[in-house]
Amino acid sequence: MKEAVYSKFTVDLTSADSLIVTQQSGLIRLLRAVDSAGATVLTALVNVKMGPRDNETLPMALGQAVRYGYASQVTLSWEAQSGVFATFLLSPNPDNFDMDASPPVTLVTGDLASSITPAQVTVTTSATLIKAADASRKSVTVQNVGSADVFLGGSGVATGDGYKLAAGSAFTFSGTSAAIYGIVASGTCDVHVISEG
Repeated sequence: MKEAVYSKFTVDLTSADSLIVTQQSGLIRLLRAVDSAGATVLTALVNVKMGPRDNETLPMALGQAVRYGYASQVTLSWEAQSGVFATFLLSPNPDNFDMDASPPVTLVTGDLASSITPAQVTVTTSATLIKAADASRKSVTVQNVGSADVFLGGSGVATGDGYKLAAGSAFTFSGTSAAIYGIVASGTCDVHVISEG
């Protein structure tokens, strides 16, 4: 098994500048870029030149690596990127260092909700409408804030066949635009409802 030899360092990119790192290197990777609140900055960009001679400067974005043979120094340069701090990984021997970088963010490709609507409904011993049918709805979460069990289902829901929502628990409906009803065995019980649409 090969030994992984590397170093990490962080650079403030707030002002346009450059930095020469004098260390035997063969690989440099831009590991992270964050603002002063610690949020990831996807647009961070740094130019990299490996070696002291006049050779090509390559742009490097978040998660990318530049791999050369071996160089005695690495020169980093950047335009002003207000409040951005970039962390780099430097390895002298890229053959002794393997790293699979995870993507810095998760890309959501589904439709996003345009509104979130809360409500409170008092469920009785008759099938009670909790949320009306809505074709544009993304999801509905029902939380039982009472002390009795609530049974969820369609308009014909009964205590013997509905989904049992115990006191203090919640259930999220997603992928359905149907109306949601509830019923209790006796008395009444309040539920809180929040829907995305």
